[in-house]
Amino acid sequence: MPIDTEAKRRRVAGVPPLPSGDIDARDRAHIAGIYFIPGLVRSKEMPRARPLPFDTRKGPLSSEDRLLPIIPPVPVIYASMPSKKITIGDRLYPFAGLVFDGPSNIASARWRKDGDAFTSVSLGDFTDILSASRFVNEVINIYGIFFYEIELTDELGNVHLAIVDALSKITLGSGKSVGRNVNFRPFADSIIAEDPSQISSIKYKVDGDTTVAKTSITRHVLFSGTHDGASNNADLIDTGRDLTTLGIKIGDIAKNVTDGSEGVITAIVGDTITATLSGGTDNDWDVSDVYEILDGATLDIIARSLEISIATGGFNSITLYVNDLSSNES
Repeated sequence: MPIDTEAKRRRVAGVPPLPSGDIDARDRAHIAGIYFIPGLVRSKEMPRARPLPFDTRKGPLSSEDRLLPIIPPVPVIYASMPSKKITIGDRLYPFAGLVFDGPSNIASARWRKDGDAFTSVSLGDFTDILSASRFVNEVINIYGIFFYEIELTDELGNVHLAIVDALSKITLGSGKSVGRNVNFRPFADSIIAEDPSQISSIKYKVDGDTTVAKTSITRHVLFSGTHDGASNNADLIDTGRDLTTLGIKIGDIAKNVTDGSEGVITAIVGDTITATLSGGTDNDWDVSDVYEILDGATLDIIARSLEISIATGGFNSITLYVNDLSSNES
């Protein structure tokens, strides 16, 4: 039996030869030494049949050898949605990096956070569901880790799931190099909150060659005194003082030190300050109640302007603790 050689393959222009070396006209459908499955009908959703190579050791493959399974294309959601890092008050777009590649378009989508009920994605101003999914968003007002899922259904009924996680946290600035007993601001370049109204408290701690226990960062006391108006009064009165000349402004905080309540100042007229008190035992003003007027700046600004000094040389780490309104600490 003649031997199948490269020269013979070139002579027949890639048509597999018969054992005799002749070219069988029936095999003209064979090209480049590859056999195709005869009689295959391909729908538009099916991929092309995978060809089988001609085996020079055994001759043409048998009909059983020729048959390959038809494997439909696998839809893919590309891993282009990395973990998100934000701070409270940020608007998060969890699926902004969503990329989908499949045999058909997306027909519908729905999403959820942390295993809650699904919410359908509507078209809105977009012309396709995939684009609308990329603009799903919400404002994050608490610290923590969140898991977002999006479920996509294509026009063939296939369902695809993608998951992305988001971390809401504070971001501290760079390390500092300072001299002994020199005041510096350790958190001046920190990112604490996009919406400072969502912060309930801030503390810090120093560890290392110098230690400072976990300490609250409090508002600056601008002025203090004693209420000498009537008892059970809604307004703070300090008779004889013109409170409008002391640098107190709308938005600062009036604190009743005696009963522990405080409120944001809404009006200042002569010797009278108006603020709705809360968080104390009486939430009003009684004779001889001690008051403080606190800086109304947001806590994140107060933390960034905090000045401390280190008395000893060496390495120290300074930790910032921020609590949101739900008492989650970052």
